[in-house]
Amino acid sequence: MDINETLKQAINWYILGVAIIPIKPRSKVAAVRWQEYQNRLPSPEELVNWFESGSYNLAIVTGRGLVVIDFDTVDTYMMWAAMYKISTYQVITGRGVHAYFWCDQPVQTTHIPGLGDIKAAGGYVLAPPSIHPSGAVYQVLMDAPITRINRLDEVIPLGLIPEAPKITHNPGIAGAAWVPTSDPWESALNVPDPSLDLVTVVRQRVTILSYFPDATKTGPGWYIARCPLHDDHNPSLWIDTNRGVCGCFAGCNNGKPMDIVNLHASIHGLSNRDSMIDLVKSCS
Repeated sequence: MDINETLKQAINWYILGVAIIPIKPRSKVAAVRWQEYQNRLPSPEELVNWFESGSYNLAIVTGRGLVVIDFDTVDTYMMWAAMYKISTYQVITGRGVHAYFWCDQPVQTTHIPGLGDIKAAGGYVLAPPSIHPSGAVYQVLMDAPITRINRLDEVIPLGLIPEAPKITHNPGIAGAAWVPTSDPWESALNVPDPSLDLVTVVRQRVTILSYFPDATKTGPGWYIARCPLHDDHNPSLWIDTNRGVCGCFAGCNNGKPMDIVNLHASIHGLSNRDSMIDLVKSCS
């Protein structure tokens, strides 16, 4: 018997002890009564009957320790990946990314605003090489072993998890009041030093030159513009697009070069941390 890619993937998941079910072609609708497979694996005969033709999509039944974070968008995934830098099995979906984990503590399938869905007990996700209703093909993004965690809050900001314990003070500063925020990603970014990886993402998505549409080119990768930090009648801000930095000939910022984070902070009177939060929001 020739084994097509869908059947091959189904067998691989079966070997891992993960239940697989058939999904109607180019759909997310189960082709069988799938709930029973939350508690048992399909038989080898069922796998062959379902996937031998290669016409069905393939889905992974989550639960029994398997949890999948279903990021709504690639931008949200990039923000998460820059924060956590975790190596685990990941899949590009029709519009976002799936990240797989083995979780020791029980987790229920739920929706998390600002992130996406948590697929666990009571859920399933399409897996490669399934075809999304839009026509997009599910593909492996990171072919790594599934990482084991103890609790979900090890891989998701606590402020994003429904019914998470409420923090009433900052344990790092005695007596400091905790200020609630309506933006859970801002809470997740509230660290003394922004991640360098996150800075890299911001630099790639927001350029200094985008702040100065009237900048004049003076050479390969070099521009000059009016400095926004002082009353500049003659353009005195130099911009080096090759290095992603700028500086003012008049001595603004103590004459030190500025990257996009420093520049945004200086223009709006923000700390570098708050500047990062602003720029991350503009990337999403």
